Amino acid sequence: MLLEKVRDADPGVRRRAVRDLVAFTDKEAVEALVEALGDPNKGVQNTAVETLSQIRHPNVIAALLPVIRGSDLNTRNAGMTVLKEYGPPAVSHLVKALSEATDVDEIIQILVVLGNIQSNLATETCLNYVSHGDDNVKTTAVEALGKIQDPRAVKTLINTYHQTDILKYSIVEALGNIATKDVLPVVMSALESEDVLEYFSAIGAMGAMEKVECLEPLFKKLLKEEDGGTRRLILKSIAQIEEANPGAVKKLNHDALKPVLLELLEQQDAAEYIYLVRIAAALEHECYGPALLTALENAEPEIVEIAFQGLVRLGAKVIKIALERIGRVAAPVCIRILELLEKVPHPDTPKGIILFARNPEDAVRQALARTLGANPSDTSFSTLRELLHDPDEIVRKFAVMGLRQMLTYDGALTALIGALKDINGHVRREAALAMMGTTSRQIEEPLFNVILQEPYGDVREAAATVLASRKDPEITRRLLEMLDSDNSRIRETIAKTIWQCGSTLAVDSLIQKLNDKEWRVVVNACQSLENMKDLKSIFPLKELLKHDDWQIRIAALSALRAFRSKELKQFFVPLLADANPQVAKLAVVALSELEDRALDDTFRNYLSHPKWEVRYQIVKALGKIKSQKAVDTLIKIAETDVNNGVRAKALLALARINDKKSVKAALALLEHEDRDLIIAAIKFFLVFQNPEVPDLEARLRNILQLHPWARAYFLAAYQNNKCPLLDAILQSVATPRELARLERQAASTEAAGVLNAEEAYLLREIIAERCGIGLTDRKSLERALKKNLDRFYITSWMEYYHYLRYGADDQNILISLYDSITDPRTAFFAEPEQTKVLITTTIPELIEECVRQGKHTLRILSIGSSFGPEAYSLAMSILEEVHSDRVKVTVTGTDISHICLNTAKRGIYKREMLRHVDQKYIDLYFEDDRGDLRIKDEVKNLVEFKYVNASVTKEMEALGEFDVVVARNIFSAFAQRQRERLAENIYNILAPGGALFIGSKESLYNVTKAFRLQTYEKVVVYRKL
Repeated sequence: MLLEKVRDADPGVRRRAVRDLVAFTDKEAVEALVEALGDPNKGVQNTAVETLSQIRHPNVIAALLPVIRGSDLNTRNAGMTVLKEYGPPAVSHLVKALSEATDVDEIIQILVVLGNIQSNLATETCLNYVSHGDDNVKTTAVEALGKIQDPRAVKTLINTYHQTDILKYSIVEALGNIATKDVLPVVMSALESEDVLEYFSAIGAMGAMEKVECLEPLFKKLLKEEDGGTRRLILKSIAQIEEANPGAVKKLNHDALKPVLLELLEQQDAAEYIYLVRIAAALEHECYGPALLTALENAEPEIVEIAFQGLVRLGAKVIKIALERIGRVAAPVCIRILELLEKVPHPDTPKGIILFARNPEDAVRQALARTLGANPSDTSFSTLRELLHDPDEIVRKFAVMGLRQMLTYDGALTALIGALKDINGHVRREAALAMMGTTSRQIEEPLFNVILQEPYGDVREAAATVLASRKDPEITRRLLEMLDSDNSRIRETIAKTIWQCGSTLAVDSLIQKLNDKEWRVVVNACQSLENMKDLKSIFPLKELLKHDDWQIRIAALSALRAFRSKELKQFFVPLLADANPQVAKLAVVALSELEDRALDDTFRNYLSHPKWEVRYQIVKALGKIKSQKAVDTLIKIAETDVNNGVRAKALLALARINDKKSVKAALALLEHEDRDLIIAAIKFFLVFQNPEVPDLEARLRNILQLHPWARAYFLAAYQNNKCPLLDAILQSVATPRELARLERQAASTEAAGVLNAEEAYLLREIIAERCGIGLTDRKSLERALKKNLDRFYITSWMEYYHYLRYGADDQNILISLYDSITDPRTAFFAEPEQTKVLITTTIPELIEECVRQGKHTLRILSIGSSFGPEAYSLAMSILEEVHSDRVKVTVTGTDISHICLNTAKRGIYKREMLRHVDQKYIDLYFEDDRGDLRIKDEVKNLVEFKYVNASVTKEMEALGEFDVVVARNIFSAFAQRQRERLAENIYNILAPGGALFIGSKESLYNVTKAFRLQTYEKVVVYRKL
């Protein structure tokens, strides 16, 4: 049936059939998939590539070999892509095919694939072809060796270099990629060559080697060279060396370098410009300040960031020129300069920037408020007071935060007290917190009034925190009286914050609140008692362990954990049988913290707990106390548990116990299909002492050779797993450059308790896999996700990863993840130039096409529509500008954030969000809703919102076909591989001739070639072929 559908007339049917063939490895199915690589529909082609890449069977390689020697370029490239994705397991098959090949073109194609796979398993074979009779074969073999980067190739390549004239430039480039010390003399020699290609190759090779020894020879060439293009290439290599060895360029003769670099920095459109900026930033000399400020205007975010960091390091030296420049640049650049002035406080700054208090751009005024706060002065103070009345709530919030640094200024407290009445809760909260640094009694009554009258809990909490932190007996007395308020919200607030007063009187009052009828009050009282750690709270907290409400049981358990007393274990043990898995799990954690070996039998009694998260913590606890009694049971869990996260944790527990009976289970998991279990098994042997396994190092090395993902994992997580065995393995499988980077990392240490490199790597991988979003900065990743650990009672980052990977029964964790990592920032009627093209040109064209085809509906999809402004703006523009009674136009908005979608469906917005919207739209399409603005039904009837993960092919296909897709600022948020998947998903749901609009600062270059570009002045439209 599927084989028939692969040849169906409908490309959608063919595409789905190709995808469903992933479960079949027989010759007929594989040949059908290979045939689909030449399908006329690009979506079918891409799906065939993806499906074939997932099928791990020799039939795939056998079927692809004729393809890569074929005459059709597109099909051949697709076949080569599949083989590259297949990776090292394909090498032996390709080597065999190469040994049987006689046709030169076929030999070249196979060598290209071997190079693309980049496995040292192919080194010996490629070396054999360096001496082939055909020059093109020789060149391809050398290039393949350069990609493989195996030091074993160096001797042959050097000998060949001295024996030939035609391959020198290729050999030099390959040697530079391999980057061992013994290649340096050859590359140095090539740098003096009169052959232009060899000379340029030597320049590039020195940069690729990333060795400080290459700096001086390159620098000498730079000073002798007169051609600007060649100078830029030399500086590119110097920048690569600097990036690998920070501070290296400072050793160069700056007087000689300065005029060359300054001249070349003027060529901002040069391909090497980013490298020039990198060097200028690294030199930390004030003469480059103007050039770095100019680089802030570049369209490439990476260039802007490099320049910004260089300016920050220049510090006060760049303030004068920054203040001169700031009034002459566009808003985005102005904002970056303000951020610079925020990071580098200076007395001249306030007077130089206060003119931006009237800037029409909200983001500029927001940056201004932050910068003024970092530069306290009379000028800053008076301007911040004015900004407290700004129409933008974020500006007002930053103004309040700025005043926090100027509490001693006359009128500061009065201004903050006034801000306690702001219409926005975030501003009121910051106003309360800003008073933390003053001892004035002026603020006391206003803060008490906040506690009594404020509707939002976080604002009340801020006020109560400031008051309690004063540790004033009279204030404490009044706060304790509030604990008996009839208003449960006030009791909640005081119960949560009163511990900060430091008074023992609070303990008795909090103990009384443990019987409060409102569960939130009880939970907050437990949290305060946890912070106070008063012994007399133990008994009443113990009684709460029997409470009917599981959240109260958890709060009591957490409070008792703080005492770390073995006397409490008798109260924790019964909780192991708690009906709520979170309570049971945290009971295990509490008991394991006691590190009491006597708990061995107790833990083992619950190893068959029905909830995986409880078993997970139990096996972890048994490993912590090194339970010998549990070895057999842990082995069974490692072998058979239904949850692979538990199996991985059991294996690591066995590694700590170090019983040789567990070695067999670990060896078996080295061959498992689950990557996490393979990684856990490798880590088992990295931890286990003397496992007495013959050829263990060779076996582990073979795994890392055959599985690039395993190699990448241990390169990324080296600091967290380093040991002599791992060092020995990586010496065999990592490239010299990778080993050099590890050596440079060896001196660094990671702070305890923070998200480490291994955990960050795993979380980035799972996030990209689940929703496509790429998060590279570790600190940002930690900030975004930390609250989820507390919300779901997760005790470690690794446990959180295992929840995301294996905790499929708890969708709330995934929903919370998406809400945490998505950027909800959006605006009504954004990208006006693009919208004009869409409404006045693209949609009318598509309407005519719909009429010709007899279609009655034109469908528009808004991907990542956040809380609705984009989708509603499109609908309003259609109602206002598109007047067609022949075709109905509809808009579908999608997002993965439930919080955003719920807001979008309500369609109610704060008036200040629409300050910049043309009044005619507000008059026509909005209505008042208790002071806010509600989208009228006329607009809502054109728009629907759906929860869709755009990175998931089936979810996108379920939406049906669209004529227009708007995906602004989505591609830039995705990781590279997921960008390609997103582009493919969009292509597949676009009708023939359909249009794709992406963000004006985005591009599909290096993402897809499936679309045809149409340009309307500055607007680019991607059309489906």
